[in-house]
Amino acid sequence: MPAWKYDSHCNDMVMEYINDNLVELEVKVQQDMMDYILFEKGELNYEFVLGVVIYSLRIGIVFSNEFLKVIRDMIDHLIENGKFNDWVDREMRIEKIKHERKIISNILNGRDLKFSKMVKKPLEFESVNDCY
Repeated sequence: MPAWKYDSHCNDMVMEYINDNLVELEVKVQQDMMDYILFEKGELNYEFVLGVVIYSLRIGIVFSNEFLKVIRDMIDHLIENGKFNDWVDREMRIEKIKHERKIISNILNGRDLKFSKMVKKPLEFESVNDCY
């Protein structure tokens, strides 16, 4: 499954989860993602969790501070230990993750956020990570 941009939500795996759970996403996403963090350890799974969380934040879902702290710690682990070997531009991916960490930190610090338009999947594109 391809990724069309370096933003964490821009891959088929994340969008499939979002589409399958859209009706109950607000109720379900926090527990599902905690389960992934606890039981499905690994770089690809952590990137999936980050994508779902970032997408959810962008559509207005509010998470507990405790959950966001876990996500921030997961991001730190990903930045420090991730290999990002499947990305066409490894450094671009790391920069996007650092930016997403800043989003989480800003929320935890009580700042209001404004997001740019959601990056939609184009009909034709060259995948930046086919591992998804």
